[in-house]
Amino acid sequence: IVFFYHITCTVRNLKEEWDDHFKDEQYIRVVWQRYERILHFVNRANDLFGTIMAMRNFYYVFSLCLGLYHTLILFRESPTVFLLNFGFVMTFLIQLLCTNWLTSQLCFSCNQLQKSIADVLSEKWYLLHGNDSHLLVSILARLDKGDMAVRPINLYTVSPANLLDVTSVILNYVIVLIQSR
Repeated sequence: IVFFYHITCTVRNLKEEWDDHFKDEQYIRVVWQRYERILHFVNRANDLFGTIMAMRNFYYVFSLCLGLYHTLILFRESPTVFLLNFGFVMTFLIQLLCTNWLTSQLCFSCNQLQKSIADVLSEKWYLLHGNDSHLLVSILARLDKGDMAVRPINLYTVSPANLLDVTSVILNYVIVLIQSR
């Protein structure tokens, strides 16, 4: 998570450099080369850490399902055990929210870089030379592919929308567990 957050900060710095120096064609090429290097690091990190991240997320979801189930079962039986279980569930929920928020920042920073390049294209299109405009369109097309994202084992892309999917999975399994009781 720390690695991906560091990459997020690097992309944000790249966006700030872009905002400061977008007039120079050579610098546009440097920004594109840096972006490609960062993308290579992200792909390598996905390969290295993807299995661990996917297992961790599965563990969080599994623990939340069982914790919620036991919390709902123990609600009437024992207030002390209920509070302990509720604390357990809240701990895993906070961990899941924080890790998802930190790793989804990479999507936000790439979207900001893409927006910044699109703003330059829309504002300065007629002032740009032919090579500059084609170069910017090519960079924008590359950014639009959405390759730079946290993808554990290429199963899913980490984004804030994942929280809705995870919530629905957890609630469905808790309902199945309660109905099977």
